[in-house]
Amino acid sequence: MWLIIIASLWTTYAVFIVRYLNRIIKKDYNFLTVSMPQFKEEYKPFERTERKQWNLLEIYICAIFLAPFRLLSIVFIISTLAMTCKLLGIKHMSQAQDELPRWKRFLIAKNLNFVGWGINFACGFMRVKTISKRIKDYEPEYPAEKYATEKKGQLAPILTCNHVSWVDIMAMSAVKEAPSFLSKEEIANYPLFGPAAIGIQSIFVQRDDRSQKNAVRDAILERGKKISEGQNLPPILIFPEGTTTNSHYLLSFKKGAFESFLPIKLYAINYKYTKFNPTQDYMNLVDHALIMCSQLYNTMEVYEFDTYFPDHLNLKNEEDWQIYAKHIRDIYLKVLPVKPSESGWRHMKEYYDQIKLFKKQLREESRQKSEKVDAIETKKEN
Repeated sequence: MWLIIIASLWTTYAVFIVRYLNRIIKKDYNFLTVSMPQFKEEYKPFERTERKQWNLLEIYICAIFLAPFRLLSIVFIISTLAMTCKLLGIKHMSQAQDELPRWKRFLIAKNLNFVGWGINFACGFMRVKTISKRIKDYEPEYPAEKYATEKKGQLAPILTCNHVSWVDIMAMSAVKEAPSFLSKEEIANYPLFGPAAIGIQSIFVQRDDRSQKNAVRDAILERGKKISEGQNLPPILIFPEGTTTNSHYLLSFKKGAFESFLPIKLYAINYKYTKFNPTQDYMNLVDHALIMCSQLYNTMEVYEFDTYFPDHLNLKNEEDWQIYAKHIRDIYLKVLPVKPSESGWRHMKEYYDQIKLFKKQLREESRQKSEKVDAIETKKEN
């Protein structure tokens, strides 16, 4: 009896998920298979170009047999972090900036590592290869030996990483520093994600309020000061590009990670995809997460650098952050298979608007073609 019920439910789910995938693949994203218009050069970092490489058979089979378990595991994994933070008594945003007892911080860090590893696994990244890199190999003038003596044991209060999609956040959650993030204030009120964001001691900001920019800088400086004094606080992870790319470009860097002139620990992620590019681009989160969880196997390399200390750059003036950012960006350009681009968030939004217009144009052409076919058939009948 139970086998019949389970089989019936699974069959119902299979029919639903196949229809849903048909809609998003053959309707919502089918425009990627046709000849695309020539967009501006500034839009190139955001274009998805691998649609014809998608293994549709793999996506459909994994969506039926693997995705349900993977998606449920993601909810369970995030729930464990949220519950751990609540049980440890970390419930309010005000607690996110205070030093925790070492045992509490240890439990949260290990739980965050588990979240990152578990969600990566659910997205098909069975094994994430971490490769150690030396700054000296990419910037020969960098005085690594000097800092190895003078800065021994000093931790970086800021981590940086290139940005492709939400998967980057999961990959960085699994690194040994177990960083916290810059997060919108309203996230603190979300179920599951709110308690987790508070527990990992994120810095909460009002992103729509431009007057908050100085407050964010001051919060980063304060976190850096506390870490340099030996307080047991997590470093802040910042994506200096300010938005995501298609993984083939590196955008110009914003000043948030550099204006404080604090030491930075560099991480870089290289998605070695052959079928589905993990970039989220204009896909909504549900569709993207479903297709990610419907990949049998994905590969990711994480490049871990030593800490970059900027003392030798003699940064003094407010605009010197650009010097610091250029040195860091040059390292990323050398270690990753990417091209430099001066595009930014504004160009991404413009590109998305152009895609909407293009899809609307295709729908209109399809409608007109359908009307012509109907008119021809009507004439034949008459």
